[in-house]
Amino acid sequence: MTFYRDWVCWLLLAAALACFAIGLWPRWSDGVDPENGDKVSEFRLGLWDSPVYASVHREYLRTTTDERGTWTSRGGFKWEAGVRWLAWSWLVVAAGFVCLGLLSWRREALAGKKVPPDEPSTRRAGG
Repeated sequence: MTFYRDWVCWLLLAAALACFAIGLWPRWSDGVDPENGDKVSEFRLGLWDSPVYASVHREYLRTTTDERGTWTSRGGFKWEAGVRWLAWSWLVVAAGFVCLGLLSWRREALAGKKVPPDEPSTRRAGG
């Protein structure tokens, strides 16, 4: 049975690609923290609640009050980024690697099974 006809190989290939796409799906978000008014920009790779990589940029707002009144100004920023090794997204990526490993093993197993050609007949055609 050849690779293009083996539905298990195609299923494993589709599962591996889906795992990589889900595990490394990028997401961006910009918003304002309602608690203190800070501007927050986030970039994440992986599942949103459990990313493989997360980068958070936060601009702090400072409220100042003096004899001229009260005003708000930018007070600085904080940037945090890093790989999160204990994440569900890593499990999804690992599942993709396992599927690719199974695909490789299955192709080698199918390549090892060679059907011998028909042996020529020992009888003569006329007698």
